[in-house]
Amino acid sequence: MIRRPPRSTQGVSSAASDVYKRQVNNSINIKREDNDGWRLSCRQHVPLSPKDVFAFFSDAYNLERITPAFLHFRILSVSNSPLLAGATLNYTLRLHHIPVFWRTVIAEWQPPHHFVDTQQIGPFKKWRHLHQFVPSKQGTEMIDVVNFDLYCRGLTATPLLSWVNNDLTRIFEYRQTKTAELLGAQVK
Repeated sequence: MIRRPPRSTQGVSSAASDVYKRQVNNSINIKREDNDGWRLSCRQHVPLSPKDVFAFFSDAYNLERITPAFLHFRILSVSNSPLLAGATLNYTLRLHHIPVFWRTVIAEWQPPHHFVDTQQIGPFKKWRHLHQFVPSKQGTEMIDVVNFDLYCRGLTATPLLSWVNNDLTRIFEYRQTKTAELLGAQVK
């Protein structure tokens, strides 16, 4: 299991930085799954109802708002807005300056409880991202579980795996910071 401390919050607002430090610290875990790639998991609390949080994620263009700028992420097309089961999203991004086309399909859509997106075309051999929204006394516990595998699994004994894990951790740390900022999470 890989647990990383949070990265610097330079350039993040003070309130978001405080939320980031409280919520992201050691909350992103990546571990190897038996013969099935890897599993990334993380949790975050937001002070809104699952219905309100689900509505935020129902707008595919909010993905651009919670994706770090270094990826140059741009949505090209969305087949349905708001999203629903079977919707297709086409987008581009840059991984270490390499342009990547990515297509995902919404495989499951169960408002306001969860949805699943899966990669059809993209940089991973497998990508299945479960987004869960669990009611809590003070809002919603958001749970992300990503099962992924690499095309070049034979190279995982090289620095490649560390590179992928570092990138994914950095992306999900940013995502948690921006989600807290946009959905009004506050430090208690």
